[in-house]
Amino acid sequence: MPGAAIANVATWSYIGPMKTVGLRELKNGLGAYIERVRRGERIGVTDRGRLIAELAPASAPRSDAEKLSMLARRGELTPGRRLAKRQRAQLYRSLAPASRGAASGDLLAAERDER
Repeated sequence: MPGAAIANVATWSYIGPMKTVGLRELKNGLGAYIERVRRGERIGVTDRGRLIAELAPASAPRSDAEKLSMLARRGELTPGRRLAKRQRAQLYRSLAPASRGAASGDLLAAERDER
């Protein structure tokens, strides 16, 4: 049902009821709520009584390789040339070719003609 409002939202974590806080209260006591999240607690954020967000501890990458892979996928890191080609390829998601069977010069000429 596209566009239908969600009538009931679960407010339970795996351990027990999730603490909820209104936007104004969250703003006024942000430091205390962030400290609770640092200790592992999940906190629901409500706006006029409706759950709109959930504060939860960030899940950090587990290894240096995962960190590098994440940065490379986001374009924030270019792997050095000392990595083998296969190792560099593992850092990036495989992308589908833009076009099969057409030469790059033909694609460029077609793009220039469109302008």
